Amino acid sequence: MPGRSPLVEFLAAPVSDGPVLRGTPRWLLIALVVFALGIWGESANQKALRADEERDRAETAQVAQAQAEADKIAANKATAERTEEKRKGLHCLSAWDGSNRSLVDQVKASLNDPGSFEHSNTWIQPVDKDGRHYIKMVFRARNPFNALMPAEAIGSVDNASCEATLKSITPLG
Repeated sequence: MPGRSPLVEFLAAPVSDGPVLRGTPRWLLIALVVFALGIWGESANQKALRADEERDRAETAQVAQAQAEADKIAANKATAERTEEKRKGLHCLSAWDGSNRSLVDQVKASLNDPGSFEHSNTWIQPVDKDGRHYIKMVFRARNPFNALMPAEAIGSVDNASCEATLKSITPLG
């Protein structure tokens, strides 16, 4: 046909190669290739969405890793605090009044009137090389003349079992 451009002539001409494609117009083959690429190929939006999803997954993984590190640091800090508390002997003292139950029981057993015992304060030293803490407890109790007198008990406490050994009781004042 006269007046057609060479491109239109090329696209309209049938393929002459191979038995399967012989006689098929080139434009149809090109359309099939473009159609296939459109179905199987990714569009720019799909690529952007996939990139966003990958970025989100990477950020989520980073946040999870940071959280795991923070949890590990917190666990190490808590362990260090418990270790320090144990070294100081605080684990052997009551959270309620700061006394050592074993020492209180031994002091009460040595009093004339165990029911009059009133705990005032307890001091404990850090653990020594033998695994013991030295402890001092100030308390009040009734003496044989029925007067409420302050006294101090000195002893040591085993770091592992928190069992106290009473060494002395000294009246104060």
